[in-house]
Amino acid sequence: MKHLNYLSKARNVVTCGLLATMVIAGSSVSAFAAEVSGNYGSHVNPVNPEYQQVETIAHPTDESMADFVKSLDMLTKEEKSLLVKAEDAKTPYYKQMNELTGQIDEKTTAIVKKANPIFDQIFAIKNAHKDLWTKLDTHENKAQKTVGHDYIKFIQLSDVLTKSEKELLIRDQTKIDGLYEKVDTYYAQAEKATADLKAQLEVVISNIQKIDSKTTSIWEKVYNK
Repeated sequence: MKHLNYLSKARNVVTCGLLATMVIAGSSVSAFAAEVSGNYGSHVNPVNPEYQQVETIAHPTDESMADFVKSLDMLTKEEKSLLVKAEDAKTPYYKQMNELTGQIDEKTTAIVKKANPIFDQIFAIKNAHKDLWTKLDTHENKAQKTVGHDYIKFIQLSDVLTKSEKELLIRDQTKIDGLYEKVDTYYAQAEKATADLKAQLEVVISNIQKIDSKTTSIWEKVYNK
């Protein structure tokens, strides 16, 4: 719903999982998942030196990376050996990455959950005039599509609300905007509290990228890039 879109802004700091934490850390890492069947897992490898991207390489979840590499008939014995050695070299960094991810998530969650009472207030305001918000959201016009997160402007441009209805929702939205300012302070606290951990995570990611950069050309051969 349009009037709840700000929630995505407020909550986008709290994302879980290994690759999501790379984004939180401010890293230039991005992931690209290969299209594979459901019984396949993924392996973070290799780095594109120009864009510093980590590519998701698909392999069956019930076989080791070494076994997966052995099945790559387009590679030479030497190339397969290099891939396995690179994987072995990255293993301790993967462990560090998971540990840091867990610590970041734990600290962040502990801080931002304090904002839950504020979110309760926001939803209470929304629910008090739910029918009007629904009316507003379900009749979005062309002009409203251009306002982004300016929700007061979004309300003002409505062609289905009466003047008094617009005034009512604008008052509510003004209160909500003030509450979100309070919410943002918790996310700022979480960012500050996890800054050192994220810096450590960036170092770990960098170490993985350095190893991956040595095998990029081999993986490009596998995926015909």
